[in-house]
Amino acid sequence: MKSTLETRLGMFFALALVVAVFILEMVGGADIFRRGYQVSSTFQNVQELKRGVPIKVAGVDIGRVEDIQLIDQRARVLMKIQGKYPIKTDAKAIIKFTGLMGQHFISIEGGSPDAPNILPGGSLASAVQPDLSTLM
Repeated sequence: MKSTLETRLGMFFALALVVAVFILEMVGGADIFRRGYQVSSTFQNVQELKRGVPIKVAGVDIGRVEDIQLIDQRARVLMKIQGKYPIKTDAKAIIKFTGLMGQHFISIEGGSPDAPNILPGGSLASAVQPDLSTLM
C-alpha cells in the first residue's frame, strides 16, 4: 500500500483526536465515559456558579455541574453525580466558595443513613450560604 500525504495526515489526525479525548478524560474535563446519574436543585441565586464546577461531599469530588437554567426567576442547577456515590433524599445542596478569589463549588451536606437514596432525575433541597458581599 502506498503511503500518500493524505493517508499520513489522516492517521495523524485520528491519533491526535484519540490522545485529546484520553487527556480530557484523565484530567477530568470530560465525563464522557463515566457512568452517573443526574439530580437537580433550585437556588434563588447561583452566585457566579459555572458549568463544570465540582460537586463535593466531605471535600471529595463526586460530580460536576452539567447545566444551569432559569425557571420562574429561580436558577435550576443540573448535576451529574458519579454512579458509585449515592446521595440521600434528605441531603441539601449548598453553593460554597474557596478562597477570596471566589472559586465556587456545590457541597452536598446532610443526609441521614436511614433515608433512601435519591433516584436519577430527583431533586435535592437547597440551602443558602451567605456570600462575601452579604457578609461585608
